[in-house]
Amino acid sequence: MRAEIEGKKITDRVLGARKHMRRVGRWGAGRVPYGYLLCPHPDGEGYALEPDSDAARVVAEIVSRFLGDNPKIGRQSRAGIAAWLNEAGIASPLARSLVKESAAKRAAAGKDAPRWGSLL
Repeated sequence: MRAEIEGKKITDRVLGARKHMRRVGRWGAGRVPYGYLLCPHPDGEGYALEPDSDAARVVAEIVSRFLGDNPKIGRQSRAGIAAWLNEAGIASPLARSLVKESAAKRAAAGKDAPRWGSLL
């Protein structure tokens, strides 16, 4: 019973801190969502997210292909979009987040960079 109460208090504190971070425009923690970059917060305290213009173009193309906005291409499935992204050599979110050293180590070990399989 006592542990449950303490667990509830911790959950409330964490949720409250996350809500505050969102309210003041700061990024709390975790993997940065695809389409954004981590940057210093303008007030100098912590970090914020800013749109990544390169990824924004990719996201727009993904949405266009999924909705079938381009009559030449038509509507594509998630698997079709993932295949297009891989064929076009567009790095997956995981590949983009890897540091260059890690990518070099993977290449030296004969491992491919992460691909767009998570859309399947």
